Amino acid sequence: MAWRGRPVYRGPTLAEPPRIYRVAELSRRLLAVIERWPEVWVEGELADVRRTGAGHVYFTLSDSTEEAKLSAVMFASDARRAKTALAAGERVRVQGRFDLFRPRGVLQLLVKLALPAGEGDRRAELERLKKKLAAEGLFRLERKRPLPRYPRTVGVVTSRRAAALFDVIRVASRRAPVRLVLSHCVVQGPDAPASIVMALRRLEALEDLDVVILTRGGGASGDLGAFDDEDVARAIARCPVPVVAGIGHEVDATIADLVADVRAATPSNAAELVVPEREVLLELIASAERRLCRALEVRLAEERLALERLDGRLRDPRHAAAGVRRAFDATRLRLARAAARAIALARARSPRRAGSGSGGRFRASSFARGAASVSPSPNARTLRFPSPRRGAPR
Repeated sequence: MAWRGRPVYRGPTLAEPPRIYRVAELSRRLLAVIERWPEVWVEGELADVRRTGAGHVYFTLSDSTEEAKLSAVMFASDARRAKTALAAGERVRVQGRFDLFRPRGVLQLLVKLALPAGEGDRRAELERLKKKLAAEGLFRLERKRPLPRYPRTVGVVTSRRAAALFDVIRVASRRAPVRLVLSHCVVQGPDAPASIVMALRRLEALEDLDVVILTRGGGASGDLGAFDDEDVARAIARCPVPVVAGIGHEVDATIADLVADVRAATPSNAAELVVPEREVLLELIASAERRLCRALEVRLAEERLALERLDGRLRDPRHAAAGVRRAFDATRLRLARAAARAIALARARSPRRAGSGSGGRFRASSFARGAASVSPSPNARTLRFPSPRRGAPR
């Protein structure tokens, strides 16, 4: 008689054996699943921090509310760009992806970015400020001003005790003699934004100011917060001369860097961009002198050639005077002949006295300015010419 009711479990049959995985095979399958996970943000407290000789940082993230830990590693290239101190007890917010370390079977987080806890909220506010300033055109390339080629007065906005100031002084003094004017300010802390704005305003009063360097050394993300302030950004935009921002290191990007006319990777690089190199200036002067000498030589040759051409067109003044002299001699000869004819005519018309065998003798003494002067000789009698009749032309 058959039993009616619930079926009876008889266990696995020999026809369906369970799947058995090797450790390596299971690790590969787990790793394939983990690699498909997207990057995640995790917040926790650092513990068991250990640095290797290569610069890699191994640590554990602990939860403050529950008993939970997560192993993590940050490789050297990423650890150098960390925006927070990687020390035990620090509360951080990290971004990364999961990985399975198969030799030990350990699930760990490969961290790419580390920020102080609460940095996410500040970054969101920072992004909103960037969008606002970008909409106003403060980041546009069209408003960027070129740096002066040969500055004489350079303003420096930083702390008088900052290492960045000594870097700027060292580089500038090595390159070319310029006048550096320090406008002291606080570069870190809650009072830093207002201090930076006042330092920029003090420099604006200098009439011979050519360019401004706004600088400070590197630091954590929170240390550079003053250069992400809206008032600082607007003060940079209002500055009447170009502003070079040399804030932190090359990986540090602040709003001040975006508003400034030129961004430098480091404070030393800012000085290199502003102050020209002495050797380059001397070479430029020497090159200009050579060009000027060549141009002067060409101009002198052209003027010499023009002078020679003019000289060839001029005649010898002695030749010109010879023609005038010949004309003068011919005129004098004609005048002498005319005077001789006049004397002869006068002699022929004058009455002769009886007994005078020789007749009147006259001598032409001189002929000048077209007139002849006749004087009687010592042996000649005085000639009296009849007076001209009244009304006759003289």
